[in-house]
Amino acid sequence: TEEEEKHDDKDAVVTVFESVIAQLENNEGLDIYQVLAFRAMDPRSRRMKIKKPFSKFRVNLDILYLSSYQRVFYVAMIVFSLQVIGISIIFYRQFEDTAASFECAYDLDEGWRNDMNWVYKLLAFLWASVITLLIGINQNSIRHSGLIEIIDQIPNKMYSIIDIADIVMLHVGLLCNLYTLLVAVVGSYFIIFTTKVEDNAMEMVLNAVALFFMIELDNMLVTKSDYKCVEQGCKAFLREYLKEKEQNLPCIKQKERRFKPNRNFAFKPKKQCIGIKGMSRMTKCVECFGYIIAGITVISGLVFPVAILLCYNGFDHNQ
Repeated sequence: TEEEEKHDDKDAVVTVFESVIAQLENNEGLDIYQVLAFRAMDPRSRRMKIKKPFSKFRVNLDILYLSSYQRVFYVAMIVFSLQVIGISIIFYRQFEDTAASFECAYDLDEGWRNDMNWVYKLLAFLWASVITLLIGINQNSIRHSGLIEIIDQIPNKMYSIIDIADIVMLHVGLLCNLYTLLVAVVGSYFIIFTTKVEDNAMEMVLNAVALFFMIELDNMLVTKSDYKCVEQGCKAFLREYLKEKEQNLPCIKQKERRFKPNRNFAFKPKKQCIGIKGMSRMTKCVECFGYIIAGITVISGLVFPVAILLCYNGFDHNQ
């Protein structure tokens, strides 16, 4: 049909940006790293403002406010410190404190003969299985949300025309999210295995859920104004892209990482510190690390629930 032919003719840039805009219109898809990648390429986001907040009290005091880019940068640094560094420290300290007490209940009499422990084993296994199901949901959400679709679906060779967001920063943000997911998943399995249901069953649930809360930090700190600004930028980019495509203008100057000099985008790119080849190599390295982390996470989701079913013991032997 004609509609199918038109859909086939639609290039990846148009398809991706239409999907991104649809998410942004519903205030969905962005995290603080994506906002930072956009603000870094938007000249208007770097403008500092002078306001008089006490003018209604007849106090003529000028206060210099941070630019949008500076605000997002500081927030992103806080989120990075919590999601990557903080969760790593929490996991390491928890593992260090209880590693010596690790013991598989497979060979323990009460691990298999005690009727109540079967209930505890089943509870721990089911909760671990829920975490396994969350792995696929979270990985899919991370890779298909907001501006991440640009680096997930648009070929690397076309990055030179994407001047609306810092491509390297988008890759780094994706890697941070995948790493946080890995630590949260493994940490949750660890918490389930070390928690004695006999003492406090609710502790198992609350502590495991608390780690998954860390995954959502970067999404929770995105404001409505961020969504509106990124949405406007994406729409402006798509309009100009379609306009130049209809006019059949020559496409890309690879070395300059931009379109023809007469291009009139609403948001013009700043000069890049690395060239196309350097950026391509860097993004490929980040992508490889991302796939490795995702693979380890999936393998953990398959192995740990079975190990918990076999080895978990809900009773405290030290008592």
